[in-house]
Amino acid sequence: MERPSPEMMEDMLADLRGALAASPVVFADRLLVLMDALRGRDLGPRDQQKMVRSPHPEAFASMLAELNAPLSAIETMGSPWAAAGLRRDELRNSSVLAWYLDPKSGHGLGDAPLRALLARISRTVSAFPSIPSRSCIVMVEDCPDGLRTSRVDVTVDDPGRFFLGIEIKIDAPEQPGQLERYCRIAEARACDGRPWAVAFLTRSGKLPTTAGGAGNIVPISWTAVAADLRTAAAPARSEGRITAAHHLAIEFASHISKF
Repeated sequence: MERPSPEMMEDMLADLRGALAASPVVFADRLLVLMDALRGRDLGPRDQQKMVRSPHPEAFASMLAELNAPLSAIETMGSPWAAAGLRRDELRNSSVLAWYLDPKSGHGLGDAPLRALLARISRTVSAFPSIPSRSCIVMVEDCPDGLRTSRVDVTVDDPGRFFLGIEIKIDAPEQPGQLERYCRIAEARACDGRPWAVAFLTRSGKLPTTAGGAGNIVPISWTAVAADLRTAAAPARSEGRITAAHHLAIEFASHISKF
């Protein structure tokens, strides 16, 4: 049997949470339909289904009440990123950021974080796509030119569409000629005519001092990335539900806002 995806489980928990405020009689009557839907079955019209006695409404209400506590606890749990010891470590924070930028990761936000970043890039770099394809690959500590001396903190390689390098700074200074070198690497990787760019992610969103005459560099601040993560989590908050995935995004946004 195929395991449900994290997104499916989050949606199911969100639906159950919304059910807590509704009439238990309604949900008790439709419990059998709900269970069959979760198994992927289509039972056809209601009048053709085999009638089985529904569970007692009060018993069903009690079951939903028991689910309320663990679901509500999501909103009151502390920051897991503090427990993970991210602090101001550039590699650790780069790894988490790359996880959020990868649409195929199990963070529950889909491609929203990556789309937000690409939108910022496209406002500066002409003809840069704002929507990734399903083939994009996000990597941490990548060596696009094959040399360990040219490790880029995060790369987003979308074959046939674009190449993006991300240089991440929290406390460390720029190395001599660093951004100019990364631009040459990015341009070489996009030799098939793809648009390319290098995002320079810092506390203040300042311009680099080591770019030389290279172009296609987009300065971005950590607070801007934090704002994009909060925006990605906003739909769940506006609907009155916070899943574990959205809580993680909001807490990471709070963490990087303090750099």
